[in-house]
Amino acid sequence: MLVGQRPHVDADEVGLAGLLVAHLIVGGAIALLLGIARPPWGDERHIVETVRMFARQPIWASLQDYWEVTPPLTYIVFATWGNIFGLDYSTLRILTLLIAFGTHAMFAWLLWRLSISRIMVFATLGTMLLNPYTIGLSLFVFTDMPMLCCLMLLLFGLYSSNTAIMVVASLCGLLFRQYFIFAVVAVGVVTFARYVSGRKTEDLLRFVLLTASAIPLLMLAILWHGLAPPS
Repeated sequence: MLVGQRPHVDADEVGLAGLLVAHLIVGGAIALLLGIARPPWGDERHIVETVRMFARQPIWASLQDYWEVTPPLTYIVFATWGNIFGLDYSTLRILTLLIAFGTHAMFAWLLWRLSISRIMVFATLGTMLLNPYTIGLSLFVFTDMPMLCCLMLLLFGLYSSNTAIMVVASLCGLLFRQYFIFAVVAVGVVTFARYVSGRKTEDLLRFVLLTASAIPLLMLAILWHGLAPPS
């Protein structure tokens, strides 16, 4: 670039940045309106109690058995955050909001790249953001939003052919929710089909690594003698 020459700014990138900023503002306003310090909502109470259990004792001891049916990564992540910043509901919900914004941002990015209609992108994001179910998942401490974040990462990795992102998203997603296996299988089928059609070694490697990403969950299943903790 010549001295004094202004850098080129892609109008498409500016539009996406504006969309994400607007999304953040609206999401933050909704969180403030609902009240980040409100009493526990639904299953949030027992999930937070499990998070506190993971925060107060060694992880290995907690992994042996706990009063939930989902894998342990949600509780480990929130317990780590809680040990640094605090284990009260408000503080834990801030982490949920951060994960939710990252998830929504990746979803917006994928829509922006794949859709030919910008109006459709805005309509889809607006519908998602104002859906009461999405609002709840984006504010309260549940296991769903971290799993959805991994789903967006998995799709982002597939779109960009980034093996590392795909494998990390698959491994973490399975340790957030067992039924993430359906997403892994779907992406695995696509990856294997790419290998069959193109005979590229990297596609075969991705397929093998995606399959191997289920090993940590399999090890937990062996520990628990089932797909969930004994309790």
